[in-house]
Amino acid sequence: MKPIKFSPSPEAFFYDVSNRLGNREQLALRNHTHIVRRDDKTIAIRYHSTDVVTYKPNKIILDTGGWSTVSTQDRMNKYNPLGYIRTVKRVWWYYPAIEFDIAGNAYEFQSGMVIKSNGTPSTTRREVILLGELYGKKLTLAQAEAYVCGMELGKVKRLIRNSYLKHFAIEHCQKEYVPAFLGDEELAATIERRMKA
Repeated sequence: MKPIKFSPSPEAFFYDVSNRLGNREQLALRNHTHIVRRDDKTIAIRYHSTDVVTYKPNKIILDTGGWSTVSTQDRMNKYNPLGYIRTVKRVWWYYPAIEFDIAGNAYEFQSGMVIKSNGTPSTTRREVILLGELYGKKLTLAQAEAYVCGMELGKVKRLIRNSYLKHFAIEHCQKEYVPAFLGDEELAATIERRMKA
């Protein structure tokens, strides 16, 4: 079988797979791997009985189905054009493709991880859990956003330094917090003063 050739545009990968599938409901690739059409806007790469990579027009979903094996990781890496997974000290890490993130940021992999069309994952689930543990309660996404946006900037920065909230804070915090995470200390100090006023 010829490999799937992905278009350079991230928005086009869904249609590349759809074109490969054509009018069929499923197509065998190799080694217990199939392309399966789920509906008009959902196509999956099924490995054994698990949809390890699910394509939608604006995102990809990566799922182990409870099987965190070398073969599962191989299928995810082969059929996800937006990034790849590496194992470091028995922990899976997701890296966006270099054209999306030249800094090489890593995100701890979560089964069911949603990869947005810009190549970065939506990492909120784990970080909401961490934030909840920090405050001794279970938080919904909305509650976590309210906690982060209501915190003093210095406290948010301390949580980031201690490995809490990294991407969650950037994605869900008020826009004026963002320069602090990007390293503009002077602007961060100005924002902090304004917040205390």
